Amino acid sequence: MKQATGRIDRRSVTDNVSIQLALDGHSFSIVGGRGILPETAVSVEILTARTLLVPEELFAPEHATALLAADGKAPLTGEETICTVPQNGVVAVMAVPSQALQQLHEQFDEETSLTYTTPLLLDLHPTKPTVLLQWIAGYLYIKIYHAGLRLAEVLPAPTEADIRYAIERLGTAFPLKQYALRVAGRETRRLGKLAGKPFKQVRCE
Repeated sequence: MKQATGRIDRRSVTDNVSIQLALDGHSFSIVGGRGILPETAVSVEILTARTLLVPEELFAPEHATALLAADGKAPLTGEETICTVPQNGVVAVMAVPSQALQQLHEQFDEETSLTYTTPLLLDLHPTKPTVLLQWIAGYLYIKIYHAGLRLAEVLPAPTEADIRYAIERLGTAFPLKQYALRVAGRETRRLGKLAGKPFKQVRCE
């Protein structure tokens, strides 16, 4: 969480504060967000495998739930659909427990600007076939580029074995030896060692 430090003037708070909401299908945890002033803009990073990227030109808020359902990620009982603002031509749609959203809104004043995001929105503009990986809170975020975005997916991956299996499965669908690997996030070195063997080049951001 990034927060303004030092003396704060309540009349002129403009810093963005980010918090994480991690979901595992059964529970959730909120990292950060305590004691934030109502004037602060808050970005909530949702960490869940129930995430779908939709091209901005094809997106309509009233169809968000149907889009999740078509991808096999329909909201379950007690869940609702949320969307991010468009970024780099796409919108992220996610299924989130209503209780988690309620707890979020209870922490902030109604004047707070609350928006949502996901690591899956991190974008590259590679000039060669590239796989982008992030390993965050037990989820593996995957984006594959080859003359444009070919795949964007989030997989549950709580262990190193899950990551190795995911890379093995990717290798059956894509010729990974022809791809460069870009690794982002906090676990870059560890993830690079776990996933980098099939790739012709590995770069940690």
